[in-house]
Amino acid sequence: MPAPPQALSPNARVHWAKRYKAARDYKEECGWTLKALRGSVRCPPLPLDKNGPVRARVIFYVYARRRRDDDNATAMLKPVWDAMVEVGWLTDDSHEHLTVGPPRFVVRPSQPARVVVVLGGAK
Repeated sequence: MPAPPQALSPNARVHWAKRYKAARDYKEECGWTLKALRGSVRCPPLPLDKNGPVRARVIFYVYARRRRDDDNATAMLKPVWDAMVEVGWLTDDSHEHLTVGPPRFVVRPSQPARVVVVLGGAK
């Protein structure tokens, strides 16, 4: 996925309309990315079952080495989960059905910033 825009950060001081537009545009961009991957990645919808929530790991590939806040990075990803539900990769993104682990940050100065989401089965 592309990196989320800074306007989605809980610490961003932006007008609500700008934040809304950034979330809408990012969700749409993630949705198109997921639809493009559908043919090359085998990912049936992860079902909700009695074994527990679907687990997700998130890796942020960033170009600068600096301290980052895990909670803010995770909060910026709500449009990603919504896009995954919309295109059918997840059946639900509520906290009862999706558990997101702490994000990992990998510094790659020569590459553009991006986000990789790894979905696993239920616990």
